[in-house]
Amino acid sequence: MEKGLYDNKILSATTTPLGRDRYKIRVELDIRKIYYDSTGKEEPATHMNDYIDVGVNGKEATALYLHRYKFPAGTHTLEITVDSKPTAVQIDPHGYLLSANPSPQHAL
Repeated sequence: MEKGLYDNKILSATTTPLGRDRYKIRVELDIRKIYYDSTGKEEPATHMNDYIDVGVNGKEATALYLHRYKFPAGTHTLEITVDSKPTAVQIDPHGYLLSANPSPQHAL
């Protein structure tokens, strides 16, 4: 039986003020899933198309944005608009996915 682990990373994240306390966040993500067989051999999941949450927090870890996206493997860019100053962005903020290296918050 194969076991799958995610290896998702935030490659970059930038914030642009839009005025009236609105901000645009541009996030570049690297989404990967790796299968391991019973001998420990790795096999990349080239045909994945999985639902993964992306969240944005503001002051005092207030949730400003949470959305579930369907991602194939690879590099993706998201543009997110929020109504308050963001402080961090994170992949799988609730830790639902079994990850080789859980994604830490990326400070903005």
